[in-house]
Amino acid sequence: MQDGKELLALFPHADRKRWVLWTPQGYYQASAGAEDLIGWHLNNGADKTPDFYSVSRFREHFYRPDVIARVLDTLDVDEALQLANQARGRKTITRDLRTILPPTVMILEPKSGTKWDTKRLVLIYHASSTTGPILNTEARINGRPATVLSEARMRGNEQEFVQKIEIEIPPEDAEVTLLAKNKHGWSEPAAFFVNWAGAKDWYKPELYILAIGVSQYGNPERNLQYAAKDASDFIEAFKAQKGGLYKNITIRPLLNDAASRDAILDGLDWLERQTTNRDVAMVFLSGHGITGPGGEYRFLPPDVDEVRLKRTSVRASDFLEFLGKIAGKAVLFFDTCHSGDVFGGTRTDSQADVDKFANQLAAAESGVIVFTSSSGKQFSKEDAQWENGAFTEALLEGIRGMADFSKDWYISIAELEEYLGDRVKELTDGAQTPKTAKPRTVENLRIARIRR
Repeated sequence: MQDGKELLALFPHADRKRWVLWTPQGYYQASAGAEDLIGWHLNNGADKTPDFYSVSRFREHFYRPDVIARVLDTLDVDEALQLANQARGRKTITRDLRTILPPTVMILEPKSGTKWDTKRLVLIYHASSTTGPILNTEARINGRPATVLSEARMRGNEQEFVQKIEIEIPPEDAEVTLLAKNKHGWSEPAAFFVNWAGAKDWYKPELYILAIGVSQYGNPERNLQYAAKDASDFIEAFKAQKGGLYKNITIRPLLNDAASRDAILDGLDWLERQTTNRDVAMVFLSGHGITGPGGEYRFLPPDVDEVRLKRTSVRASDFLEFLGKIAGKAVLFFDTCHSGDVFGGTRTDSQADVDKFANQLAAAESGVIVFTSSSGKQFSKEDAQWENGAFTEALLEGIRGMADFSKDWYISIAELEEYLGDRVKELTDGAQTPKTAKPRTVENLRIARIRR
């Protein structure tokens, strides 16, 4: 401390919900929804536009909450990194940022905000990569996968090209984003705002719900009081939305023994196949979650086997694979941080990293709206007074009308986020802080209508 060197920087957002901590070397920790608050600014010479990459583009290299925690103990970043590497059993390979850059994408035509009155949108864009060939490009509408009608290269090669793409758009104002991927990951999204000037469409979406709740585990010491009931109560709350905001509601409940690993994967597959680009998919997830040996979030089914954890748990990448491909709007509510010692102290740093999982799902290439029950290393509370977890108690109140701050008889994502933040802290005396992670390109979706 006496040499005056910077150890950590903190950026708390003005919304008092999101924050980022980082070291001068770039190692960082971010709350859910906060990864896009800071990033890397790379100059390309005096005559060229600089590039900006949010820290989420380099999550696998620099997201290190284990390092941040040890910096506060050691007051030395190098020592903290060494201790963190020892704890996780592998050494960090330091790379020059310019050798691991993802591609960049720029939309050339038409101008964003152009009035549009047909469902076929044609964009011309430029994509380039300085660190290897571009492997894939993707179009999204309001954060969800777009239907591509045609795509053709106008000029260029595998590392830099100009391309024309034609996609189907909904008859409404919307934000279209284009992304490109190389071996290092996905680009920052290039955005085009559709200013819809055609006829209005009053289509009423269908809602598909996968509700997973596990209270009873093979090992009774892991049992929870209300996780399965939380899922059941969530189902009942949304059944009342049929005929209101949603034309129809289809529900697949997976409670206790029914929530095996295979059943959960089948449920996610069902959700991806059933949900069209006009519909809404919701997942409610309640039970135990941990951070596995490789640093990946894992949800624990009732028959999880600690010795065979890879085979008997559901990985973050499983959720990402299915939820990221759902054609319609996707929302995840998850409450899986009930204990930091699920396996009786036999694993280190095993408490679920909900912030990382939420940020992975909400990234531009996945596009999922995520509500978490807690943040950081907080535990989720249950209480017989509510007969629910605190998060679910507040969620049910909000859906039933308490979150209607605008008094328009609808509950939006932003309203629910505001209500959950205040109400859960009130119920738990500040011990639990729910977070929301949303793609930058998602609109303020209405998710419930209040019955008059």
